[in-house]
Amino acid sequence: IIGCEALLRWTDAQLGVVSPGVFIPLAEESGYIVKLGEWVLEQAIKDAVLWVKRGVGVKISVNVSSQELHQPDYAAKVASLLSAHGLPACWLELELTESALLQKEPVIVQCIEQLACLGVQLVIDDFGTGYSNLAYLKRMPISKLKVDQSFVRGVPQDASDKAIVEAVVGLGRALDVDIVAEGVETTVQRET
Repeated sequence: IIGCEALLRWTDAQLGVVSPGVFIPLAEESGYIVKLGEWVLEQAIKDAVLWVKRGVGVKISVNVSSQELHQPDYAAKVASLLSAHGLPACWLELELTESALLQKEPVIVQCIEQLACLGVQLVIDDFGTGYSNLAYLKRMPISKLKVDQSFVRGVPQDASDKAIVEAVVGLGRALDVDIVAEGVETTVQRET
């Protein structure tokens, strides 16, 4: 195990299991995503500290909403949580979507730069699903690309999916960033 990702799940007594595809958009629409994201981040940091103390230190990844990046004090909050709980920044990865990176708003650019200066690893989640021109890859301090599972799922049967995954891996190697393939479920997918 080289890392783990904090995933939020909701089981309601009346509704049963509520998909993140349902409640995350609602949290974003209402603006509650900022408070929810802060809670998830703190819980993930607390867990990571426990793992490090037990000798099982692995990087913890946490998804970040673009609304969180719009908060002028977001990087300071991350620094404060790391400091308060004693987790070195190198154990934390923040996963950003391509759409968040494409917003060239100064507050987001500044926030990303501040996070990188803290030593937090920045990861592009669901890479290949946005409408980018890839220019941000050379401008932003990104350390990892996560190939979206919609491409990985078709490997090796679907020649187009295989070509896309191979292209992203080649791009990552050329840019000297790590690559993670999301949703690998078979030995054949892993070996491809």
